[in-house]
Amino acid sequence: MGSQKVFNLNKINMKNIVIFLLLIVTLGFGFYWFGLKPQNDRRECYSKAIEARERWPENDINLDRVFDVIYDDCIKSKGY
Repeated sequence: MGSQKVFNLNKINMKNIVIFLLLIVTLGFGFYWFGLKPQNDRRECYSKAIEARERWPENDINLDRVFDVIYDDCIKSKGY
């Protein structure tokens, strides 16, 4: 009878471990998807817009507008 209790406790512990690991994986994915991914996407779009603005003629009066349009297009293409 004592061995059945140990077996049941091990089964419960294993269930708790699996639930805990699933929770950790879910939280990790959520942190990546809602924290790191948007930050990396904004950084990439900012770099693209800076590169495009540097290639644009400097005497053009719409230099800041070029940056805004390219940045906004990049952000929209990523789904934000």
